[in-house]
Amino acid sequence: MRVFCFAACAVIVLGIAGRTQATDPTLRELIPETAWESTGISKLAESEREALVRAILSAHVNLLAHRSNGVYVIAPSVSISMKAREMLLRTGIPEVSLRAAYRAVVVVRSGLFNPLMGVYSNIFELEQDADRQLNIAGPRYHVYVFDLDEDFRPTQVSHDSFQAD
Repeated sequence: MRVFCFAACAVIVLGIAGRTQATDPTLRELIPETAWESTGISKLAESEREALVRAILSAHVNLLAHRSNGVYVIAPSVSISMKAREMLLRTGIPEVSLRAAYRAVVVVRSGLFNPLMGVYSNIFELEQDADRQLNIAGPRYHVYVFDLDEDFRPTQVSHDSFQAD
């Protein structure tokens, strides 16, 4: 049963590996036309503007690639932290600093069905909410996965729970 729980957590964390990509944005969506004169974009030919869009998108993809090598872990107590790191070790997912992560894994222990709110305006609100959980007792471990945008705003992508030891 325990192996199944770790495998399920790995699928949750790794299975949602790709970010959904919308159609490529136009230059007007990336840089407001009001800034075109001051930045010199208005002087570019259409082919140069298209090249600029490709360069901006490539830089964005490279930024995300540098942030995709691991997950940021939020596990408020010592025992929960040990359990979170044990799960990551078994699944081969490295833990990284907040700055290097594009995904956060939150582990809490609780008797509630869904102990975290799920919607947060920033990562610090999420950490505070996780810290407010009982985390010492409770029949279930809850594992949440949040995507982090460029401003480190979390968006919940999954929640799973399994029986505590």
